[in-house]
Amino acid sequence: MELTNRQADIVGYFGTLFISIRLLPTICYNMYKRNTIKIPNTYIILEWLGTLCFFVYGYHYKKYPIIACNLIIFSSLICIVINNKLCSKKN
Repeated sequence: MELTNRQADIVGYFGTLFISIRLLPTICYNMYKRNTIKIPNTYIILEWLGTLCFFVYGYHYKKYPIIACNLIIFSSLICIVINNKLCSKKN
């Protein structure tokens, strides 16, 4: 089965949605409870490096689902870092 470009884009956007929201429940819950999010710094650094690489790839090939997904993931990681900094000052 071969996908048309439009079908591949639709699958890409669904993939973007699912991958992008994977951290949101954890972020929202812990920000609401004002808890630190227990994710190792190495994970955050590797995710940042991965999102940067995929962003460059998506930008080069004009793959908008990849660009959108990685911007959302990058924003989620920034929220985690800010939340953890604010919660650590609280304690």
